Amino acid sequence: MTLVIAMPHVEAAYHAPSSVDISGLPAPAFTPKIRKKYKGSILFTQSEGGQLVPIRTVFTDLQAFPSFNSHVNDFVAERAREPGKVYLFEGTFMVYKNGKPSFSGTVSPVNC
Repeated sequence: MTLVIAMPHVEAAYHAPSSVDISGLPAPAFTPKIRKKYKGSILFTQSEGGQLVPIRTVFTDLQAFPSFNSHVNDFVAERAREPGKVYLFEGTFMVYKNGKPSFSGTVSPVNC
């Protein structure tokens, strides 16, 4: 006896159509406005093992978009130099028309 035969109600629910049909709708656009500056901060560190860790990322009026985490990780990789030290970036984030990101502001060590 297979599970399909033993549990037909589970199998039926698995293959049942969704109660909300969203096919044909465009994906929501979670991209930042070109050349708009978003004010915010990034708290980050580099672990003793060398891993980069963005602890907290906050930017006013900026919704998450697919490549944002990649941009943050690249930024952190360039600035987290000393393992175990915590850093704070305060400034702005902006995306140029060609898609290149820009972080502008100050990075300072945080005394813990």
